[in-house]
Amino acid sequence: GVVKVDDRAFVVSDLPGLIEGASEGKGLGDRFLKHIERCGLLMHVLDLSHGLQEGGTVDTAVLVQEYETIRNELKAYSPTLAEKHEVIVLNKIDLVEDASAVVSALKKEGIEIFATLSAATKQGTDELMRKLLPIVLEERAKRDASLDEPSAELPVLRPHLEDDRMGA
Repeated sequence: GVVKVDDRAFVVSDLPGLIEGASEGKGLGDRFLKHIERCGLLMHVLDLSHGLQEGGTVDTAVLVQEYETIRNELKAYSPTLAEKHEVIVLNKIDLVEDASAVVSALKKEGIEIFATLSAATKQGTDELMRKLLPIVLEERAKRDASLDEPSAELPVLRPHLEDDRMGA
């Protein structure tokens, strides 16, 4: 979908279904991973409910494991893909009294949460889009600059219109 922030817009693509083994074609695996290669920024959404336990506590080890599984799939599929700029978002914060404890626990595990939100209640969604805009614009500028420079990785194909091999 297209996200509009003030007078700017950017495209967001939701790529669900990445599972362990996706880089080897399990599930919709490599088809989704091909789409991710075209993205300028990865937003990894952690689902707080996956770690939710009775009594409202959250087992952050579940979230850490899910995150690491997806990161490993990205690395296995393409080291270049794994190096893309990434932000991590914690969703479904409406399920707990205080999401800051979960954010702190994840930070101790090396997972820096960029934003928290509840997609169901729309809490934090506008703020997230505003925080994403400057990053998206920066990544666009980098992409545009790299398109101006010839790359050894991507061949530049130019048809030779006056070549006899083009047919008459």
